[in-house]
Amino acid sequence: MKKYVLSITQFDHLDVAFAGARAEEVVESIRRIRWNDPQRNLSIRKRLNESYADNKLVGLIQEVFAFMVERPSQTPEPEFTIAAVCEEILQSERTLRDICRGFRISGGNLRQMCESVSWMVDIMGAIAGILRPELSVNFGEVSSCLRKRAPVSCRLLDELPGYVSRDERIRLLKSGVKNTEQVLERTPSEFAGIMSPTKAERILDHLTLSRERTHEYWHRDHKRRLDKMGAQYGLIDRMYTENGTDLEVVIEELLNTGFVNVTAQRITDQKAGEPDLLIHFKDGISFSIQVTAKESNTKFVDSKKSGDIIPQSARFGVEGFICVGRPDFETLARENAGPLGAKYNYKQIPVFVLCELYVLYAEDRFDSEKITRVIRDVRGYINVKRLFTELSVED
Repeated sequence: MKKYVLSITQFDHLDVAFAGARAEEVVESIRRIRWNDPQRNLSIRKRLNESYADNKLVGLIQEVFAFMVERPSQTPEPEFTIAAVCEEILQSERTLRDICRGFRISGGNLRQMCESVSWMVDIMGAIAGILRPELSVNFGEVSSCLRKRAPVSCRLLDELPGYVSRDERIRLLKSGVKNTEQVLERTPSEFAGIMSPTKAERILDHLTLSRERTHEYWHRDHKRRLDKMGAQYGLIDRMYTENGTDLEVVIEELLNTGFVNVTAQRITDQKAGEPDLLIHFKDGISFSIQVTAKESNTKFVDSKKSGDIIPQSARFGVEGFICVGRPDFETLARENAGPLGAKYNYKQIPVFVLCELYVLYAEDRFDSEKITRVIRDVRGYINVKRLFTELSVED
């Protein structure tokens, strides 16, 4: 998996699915399927031949299939079938029933394929998070879409609960609902023709509660852990409650407590769209910080706001850019963080992740050197899962 992740020059859904399907565990996990079905294999072979002839196969699958080109009668290995099914899930808008009929597989087999490949893609994503961070979001999207058996075009609806079907996600997209934020802006009656108003109301309740609970969970958890140590949690409390310039002041105070080896300086004169803070490392390197907090904990920071920090920081001569957001960032913003991180030393850090770093330091679980390395070197969107992955990497 490591070798494959490092070899990627063009991220391709069929190729990624094929790489995942080649794992022995994936084939073994799919029960009661006839891999030698002649009709299905003929269809798969024809499909691959056409893609190969049109130079549409890339990466590992192109390399492996090249050996089959001179063997017209050779039956494709199971991983070709699995990859083709996954590509159909990710790239087409066909119903699950049509896909099952087309590939002559049961709904259970399709679910097993998607879940198993999703698991392997998750592993690739974890590897990419360390070795190819610019690709980690791509792997995450593919994994999530396969798990929910939804096309990649619906990836910005990823927050919708699992009981929202593939067909409903596609209908949402066709109706103009492109992301979860737009779902939250509608009333249940506006989903007529897509799903029942009752189901729509249930989904809206789920999204609202989920976002509120995530914010409230970390707020409570950080207060609990600091209180357990007898430490003051007033600063952390303000991180979750203050807004505007008051939040900028709190972040400046937090960054100057010593849990990260920087000196933070708030920019008080912000008349021309300047960033909110600067941080200076001991070697003279400086980063800019943009702070954005939504009034509602059910609304996330959008991609435009999270990317504005780069042009805003031009005259400060900084070498890194940090967007701190509360409660979190929209899916599209997270997606854009990868390419921005590949081009610049750019990162998105939700407030609760910044607070988690502070609490981990207070608990003496990680020292300031390790935390400083994360703040300085890690790029792209940083959630708690990735945070612990990065903290566990040896210097």
